[in-house]
Amino acid sequence: RTMIGGYEVSLADAEAPSAAIVHQGIHFLAAQQLFTVAEHRSDRYQDVFTISIVEVHNEKLRDLLAGTRVGEECGQVQASPPKSRKKSRNPDDASHHGPGSSAGSRTGSRQHTKLEIRTNYDGDTVVQGAITVEVKSFDDVHRVWKECLVERSARLAEQGINEDQYVTACHVIATLSVVSTNVSTGIGTSGRIQFVDLASSDLETKQGAGVANDANPTPMEGVLSGVGNTSEWKYTNKSLSTLLEVVTARSQFSRSVPYRNSTVTHLLRDSFTSDTKFLFLANISTDPEDLQNTASALRFASLMRSVNIGMATKHTVSLA
Repeated sequence: RTMIGGYEVSLADAEAPSAAIVHQGIHFLAAQQLFTVAEHRSDRYQDVFTISIVEVHNEKLRDLLAGTRVGEECGQVQASPPKSRKKSRNPDDASHHGPGSSAGSRTGSRQHTKLEIRTNYDGDTVVQGAITVEVKSFDDVHRVWKECLVERSARLAEQGINEDQYVTACHVIATLSVVSTNVSTGIGTSGRIQFVDLASSDLETKQGAGVANDANPTPMEGVLSGVGNTSEWKYTNKSLSTLLEVVTARSQFSRSVPYRNSTVTHLLRDSFTSDTKFLFLANISTDPEDLQNTASALRFASLMRSVNIGMATKHTVSLA
């Protein structure tokens, strides 16, 4: 919960469930700063912010804004990217389907539009069918998150699922997009910042695995090698293993990167391209019993540093 922070959800009153942000995570602190900057330069620029929030659990993609009041009242569904006259030969341009029943462009309570991970006309990865909501203030961001958290808690309670275990095993991706228009020139620029709360990186020993004695382990084997033992380890969450494969491939400048091997890496494909800035935060424990997990997390972070992303560039948009 590094990105979101601490929160509490109460479903005691079925007619008026509530949520409270106990302490703000990085996502809220960054959003607050963005709106402060937008307010200070409002005489020179017109900034329009939108937010979308999706989660991935057991490779299933879900829109957290679906079924919320703010999503129904203010949400816009991500439309299908424009179709090219020529058939694309890029496998990453194909869709990656997510769960959900068929629904129209209007959102309804407990109804979910079919979600697909697509590449739009500009080459950006988008979630077709996901809801985006315009947020005009930091309070709007709070409202969006509170309604999403209440809706998720209510859904899990209805299904009899332990929320703590569910949250530990899922990835949450919040995307805050902005289009800024220069009041004097009318020139617009666009950008977005993604806040990714990855699932817990708990490890377990491989069943039936032999002792690892390779003097020259691969980067993946190095991250998961034992500390003070000869056991072979793996992530309990398979999508994290795929993320490690992607990071390894990028660090070795491989021409084939397995982005599409999991939903979360497919969603984060743009974060590993040359037109972005990437910040990876590793949460570690000083408890001796967590030594293996801590060592693996630090090794993962070290491997991430070897990924050469490149330099972010300005995106100018036509507002005509």
